[in-house]
Amino acid sequence: MTRQVFIPPHIIYPGIVTVTPQRLKSIMDLGLTEYQARVYLSLLELGSSAASQVPPISRVPRTRVYATMRQLHEKGLVEIIPETPLRYRPVPIKRFLEQRAKDLREKALRMEENVEEMSKEFAIRGELALEERGRFEAIYGRRNVRERLMKMYRETQKEIIGIGTSKSPSRIVKSAIYTLAEKTKQGVAVRYAFPVTAQNREHIDVISRYAKIKAINVHLPIYFYVFDQREILFNHPIPDDDNFYRGDDIAIWTDDAGIARAMRTIAEQIWNSGTKPGTVDVTEPALEVARQYVQVLGHRGRPAFEAMGHRIGVELSRRFKARSTPELMEELMAYWKKNGLGRLSVVSKDPLVLEVENYVDCGKMRSIGRTVCSFVERVIVAVLESRVGPVEVLENKCFGSGSNACRLTLSLNHEP
Repeated sequence: MTRQVFIPPHIIYPGIVTVTPQRLKSIMDLGLTEYQARVYLSLLELGSSAASQVPPISRVPRTRVYATMRQLHEKGLVEIIPETPLRYRPVPIKRFLEQRAKDLREKALRMEENVEEMSKEFAIRGELALEERGRFEAIYGRRNVRERLMKMYRETQKEIIGIGTSKSPSRIVKSAIYTLAEKTKQGVAVRYAFPVTAQNREHIDVISRYAKIKAINVHLPIYFYVFDQREILFNHPIPDDDNFYRGDDIAIWTDDAGIARAMRTIAEQIWNSGTKPGTVDVTEPALEVARQYVQVLGHRGRPAFEAMGHRIGVELSRRFKARSTPELMEELMAYWKKNGLGRLSVVSKDPLVLEVENYVDCGKMRSIGRTVCSFVERVIVAVLESRVGPVEVLENKCFGSGSNACRLTLSLNHEP
């Protein structure tokens, strides 16, 4: 294996000064790059030469010599001799220095003339306050999302605004209600907006002890919270159910100041557009829809009507205050009349016999030996059971089974 040994140029070319560190530094102080300085110092020794003669002395790669020569020519330090091949001759440094000094004096003079104008143009204003870019984090899994959310609850000092799904109230009650109570004692203002349903009303009533709540008709697939206008969390609950521990949720958290302020404004607008939960009544439109379904499907929809009637009855019972059967029947009959549901009347008190006329328009249907009053039955029974106690249906008769109205005979397993 042959080992290459560097031999200094002054040994190959005796008597030349070449490129010493001191001379290299001096020439670079005039604004030249190291390659430019090396090539120029080499030309001073050679006088004039072809480009191919420069690399051994300058230690500049052959591939870079031609470009460096052009750069030196542009600076006025090298003249090009139009021969074949081209030859290059250094310009005396004195001429370069004189020209450089002249250029600097002219530049300094222009600067003096423009001092006032430039001072105004580039005055210190100090009016722009820069914001640091916030952090962003993706969070996977309901458990991890809940832990981050609880940390945000604990650290908040002034305000919480949450826009949730219909299942959010249940999760808040199960996981955050005690923290929420403590924060409100500390003076933190809490506001929530949710779609209100018969299923989440009970949990909303609990949360309303500590927070201001608005009902909204916006059913988003996500919920988001803004804490102290400084950090926010968006979460897609997968699935959107009551469980506060298990779920494949995916969330995005950030403390970016600009985004936090923007989302706080959006959250407040959504909250302001809502209504008080007490003003939302889902029973009236549901009763009308149910009436239309009963007319179309008749006895064939019985299982669905029973389930729907029970839910609506439970929700409807919340509107009433009575705790005795006579008082409750007065409230229920008044509600029936007020909402145009036909006529609800008490035929007998012992046993309790009720008739509903004209709510389900099936008076002309022939007797088929089956009842089509299963929906009305479940509504009334659910109201009674929710307010006064257990009820047993002794008989249900209607047009389809030979009666001239929906007639219910009930047994009350409690004091009337």
